[in-house]
Parts: sequence; structure tokens; C-alpha cells
Amino acid sequence: MMPSNKFSQAVPQQKPKVLNLQKFANSNLHSENSTGFHLQLITACSSQSMRELKQVKESIVNIKKLHRQGKKHLPVIELSHAENLTDAISQAAVEPDFSIVLACGYPTVEIRSALAEYSSTLPIVIISHPPEHTERYHTPTSSLLEERTITRVKSLEEGVRKLILRHVIGQLGEIRPIIEQSEFEQYFSLRFRIWNDMGYIAPDRDLQQDGWEIDHFDRFSLPIGFFSHNNELLACCRLVQQYGCESTKNVRSISKLLEHNNKQVAAQAFSYTGRFEQPFDILCEFRGFREYARSLVHKQTTVAEVSRVIVDPGYRRFGLAETLVDSLVSVAKVQGIDVFMLACREALSPLYQRCGFVAVPNLISEKFLSISEKSIVMERVLNRGEK
Repeated sequence: MMPSNKFSQAVPQQKPKVLNLQKFANSNLHSENSTGFHLQLITACSSQSMRELKQVKESIVNIKKLHRQGKKHLPVIELSHAENLTDAISQAAVEPDFSIVLACGYPTVEIRSALAEYSSTLPIVIISHPPEHTERYHTPTSSLLEERTITRVKSLEEGVRKLILRHVIGQLGEIRPIIEQSEFEQYFSLRFRIWNDMGYIAPDRDLQQDGWEIDHFDRFSLPIGFFSHNNELLACCRLVQQYGCESTKNVRSISKLLEHNNKQVAAQAFSYTGRFEQPFDILCEFRGFREYARSLVHKQTTVAEVSRVIVDPGYRRFGLAETLVDSLVSVAKVQGIDVFMLACREALSPLYQRCGFVAVPNLISEKFLSISEKSIVMERVLNRGEK
């Protein structure tokens, strides 16, 4: 089965950004962990939802506390209250790229009507506890590969936190599919550099010769990367598909790149192993994984794996990894994936929990591959209708 090109077709065009990443990283103009730019949150509450104002203020306090604890950077947040929904959207439309409207208790139809005249510059809107019982809640996301004007959330705090994170990362650069040869060159080099520094690549392993970290699962993968405004790759991850879902265009591009750069060892690692194996077979190191995988096959489940989540050490603590994984979930939805899984060190599980993943019961190992740390398997079930 050949994969479709739905991913590249469905990714919205990113608006050009103007903030330099280094200036952002060095900025401390307003307060501790401040990014040096602002974000205005404008609340509008229906008469039945005025109690939400207190919750909004408490949410902002908690978000700031979380960022301070994690030493993450945060924009200067300006909180204001509008008399009604129309006024809130009108205020936000002045600076739509730096505004979030928190609309509490308003029906979606009323919000869409208020947004109608701002079709070219729509501000982001969160609905906390929508009154219509028939409406579904969205899973909060910081993905830069989804254009969502109206977001309905159960947890106002988590919804706001995700949109703030999306705002921060969106000012730093863009997340996009890795498809060009120059992008693949940066991609494999970054993977090697970070994994080598972490001791995941043995000193005597042949890949040391070429300086690229690559394997034959890259034939079945859809990689995405975070690029600065200077087009420098600073973070990456990949969606590994099932055996047979080879990305013909990527394989052709990578093969030409390997030949052009005379990367003989990397080319060998990229080639087929000569035996049938699913990319997820390496997870069989976890006792009980075969039974788990067998149950997914019986349910005719389309499975994919989150892999190679890597962030340049100089650009951590911005929340890049979370936004990158959220964006990869967006890719998985477009590809029609039913179950998205991953293996990680147990210490990293909070990151993936924030992206909607949960630990698979009893799939625990004291080591995984060359990583001698307690590791777990996590999954996120993506219903076809999930928003």
C-alpha cells in the first residue's frame, strides 16, 4: 500500500514571522522568563458564565507558575475583559496574531456570526463549557499544522496553555514537512549529533564514519521539522508507518542525497534488511508487546509510531518538543492513523501525556535498545472523528 500525499496537501501555509530566534532566546525585557513580546487575552462571558472570569485569572496564574517551574519562556500576557462577544472580537482583530479571545458560555453559532466580518484575519477563540450539549469538545493542541479558529475545551486552563505555547513557537519559526534534500541533510545530521552526544550511538558503530543517523525505517516515515527564520533545522520528529507504506518521493530524494554525498555506510543503513519486519517490531523488547500488537491487528487498526523526537540543546525550554509532537499528531490524523504509539524513557512520560498519550498497562522495560533506563510504551487512540 502506497501512502497518499494527503499530508503535504493538507498542511496550511504558514504566515511569515518576524521575530528572530536568538533575540527571543536572549530576551528578558519585562519579567523573569519573559519572551519580550506580548499576547493579549480578551474575555467575553455570557450572563450565565460570569463566574468564568475568576477561573480565567486563576488559569493564567497557574500557567505562569508552571512555566517558571519548568524555566520555560512566556510572553507578556495582558488580560482584559470586554462587555460582549462583538467587542472582544473587534479588539482582537486589531492584532489577530497576538490575541486570543476567551468566549465563555456562548453558542458556537453566535461566535461564527460575530467572526463573519473578519474572514481575512480571524482571531483564535476558546469556548469554555459550551452550552450546547450536542457539541463535541476538542482535544487542546499547540499544533502549528492545524488552522483552528474556534476551539471548544473542557479545561480552560489547558486550552489557554496550549494556545499560548502555539503562539510562542509560532513566533520563533515554523513547523513543516521535511521534503527537500537540503532539509534531509540537516535532519540526519541533527539526529546523529544529538544521539551521539547522549551516548545512544556506540563509538565503534559504523555510522560514526558518515555522521548521519539513519535507518531503513526512514523509508516508511513522514518527518517534520521546526525551522528558524534562517531556515535552520532546530528540532525534528518522524511518524513511522507500517511496512509497505513507503514514501516513494522521500526515498528517491534521500537515495540521491546519499549518493551525492558518498555516504556509503548511511546508504547501507537506509537499504532494506532483506527480511520482513514491521517498524514496531523493535518494541518487542517490552514483555507483552507481541500480545498488544496482535490485538491491534485483530481490530484491523492502522498503527503508526512517534520516533526520533529531537530538539537542539540550545533551544530547549521553549516547549518545542510538545508543539512538535502535537503537530505530528495532526499529521497522523490526516493519514488516518487509528493508534499512535511510542516508546520512551519513563522520565519523559509527562511530555507525551501533555500531548494526549497514555501509558499502555504492563508494557515496561528496565532498558530499551541502548538506553539503560526504565522505559514504557505509550499510545494515543485517534478516533476518525477526533477534532
